[in-house]
Amino acid sequence: MGMTADQYREQLQALLPRGPAWNREPDSVLTRVLDSLAQEFARVDARAENLLDELDPRTTYELLPDWERVHGLPGPCITAELTIDQRRSALLAKLTGIG
Repeated sequence: MGMTADQYREQLQALLPRGPAWNREPDSVLTRVLDSLAQEFARVDARAENLLDELDPRTTYELLPDWERVHGLPGPCITAELTIDQRRSALLAKLTGIG
């Protein structure tokens, strides 16, 4: 599980030097800037975690069309519209099939 925006903000604040110029109050401009950075870091972290699901043909969703294109799916015999699970099963069968 990825880090939250609050966790990123806390880590960014921990990296700041000590002193009165580095205000860590919740409503300070510096904290709001760090919070906006932390939001983006958390978003990128979540997308990176999603990418791990896309690497596995059993759990892919966004990259399923690419997986199918690379492996020549759907075959010419398929005329009906398949569900996502059926498409994943066909891909897995193609990857694990013998011959």
